[in-house]
Amino acid sequence: MQVRQKIDIIIKPIGITKTKEKIMSTLIQSIGKLEQEGIISVSLANTLMKRVEKQQRQAVRDERQSRVNQTVAFYIGSNWQKGQGYRVKATELALRQHGITRKELETAMKTLHSKGLLTHNKDQVKNNCHVQWRLPVTEDDGADFASN
Repeated sequence: MQVRQKIDIIIKPIGITKTKEKIMSTLIQSIGKLEQEGIISVSLANTLMKRVEKQQRQAVRDERQSRVNQTVAFYIGSNWQKGQGYRVKATELALRQHGITRKELETAMKTLHSKGLLTHNKDQVKNNCHVQWRLPVTEDDGADFASN
């Protein structure tokens, strides 16, 4: 299977998981029932409904970002060379065709950096245009100079 097909499979659009969907629908039903019973006011019910809807939107965003993180990690692992510096723009252009935005890409790269899977030179440059991201090189990745 080619890299493009694998990326399309990973990033396919999805909704909220079934468990969260059930919880959210139960919350909505509970709010409606409390309003009908007169236990809470209409304005409070509206406020609570907005909170539930906000949680639903956030859950969808989090799930998408999780998939984007997997896609970016797969793309970087498949195409980047260890120790070679890459700018965000090149990766952004390569993944744009899969519907990944620059913001999602930057978030994914920050996540990979926090896990120690990527390094960057942000502390060495003054201009963000000069930032380069790299796959870290370890001693095990070095050249093997065996004696004859």
